[in-house]
Amino acid sequence: NFSRITRLTKKLFDVPISAISFVNDQSSAFKSLLDEEIIETPRDISFCGHVINQEDILNIPETFSDDRFRNNPLVLDDPHVRFYAGCPVQINRQKLGTICIADHQPRYFTPPQLNWLKDVAALVETEIQNYTIKTDKGKLASDLDQARLASMVDPLTSLWNRQGIYNILKHQMDG
Repeated sequence: NFSRITRLTKKLFDVPISAISFVNDQSSAFKSLLDEEIIETPRDISFCGHVINQEDILNIPETFSDDRFRNNPLVLDDPHVRFYAGCPVQINRQKLGTICIADHQPRYFTPPQLNWLKDVAALVETEIQNYTIKTDKGKLASDLDQARLASMVDPLTSLWNRQGIYNILKHQMDG
């Protein structure tokens, strides 16, 4: 689903680079990055590392005009980022990463366009929450299956107890 969001974001903003990244103390790891070969970048050169240190969108219309990024290897070398905009992605007030867009040429976005990026960040947050719910539901189902199995096996001998034998015989007769 992250790939779907980055594809739509790339199309919506008409940019060559759209990414979803998760940021930790050492790096920014890209979970969805279209048309680029980068898997992660060190945090010290990462644009995303700057995004999660603020509350709102980081918008850099021209990277050569920004002292923080003018000498950044991502600006000077591949992928030659000249424009960058990123919005924090957070769950329960904890910033996990970003949704970001970049271009090889300077870009100037209007406030409504930047609000669209906030809307996309909300979609990413929803996907993360849905995945968490799905994972928790699967774990709960597995735990219930384990508990149901344990109720049909004698704990001392590990053999089927009366309830287990009854369930097996019923299944055989129904099948």
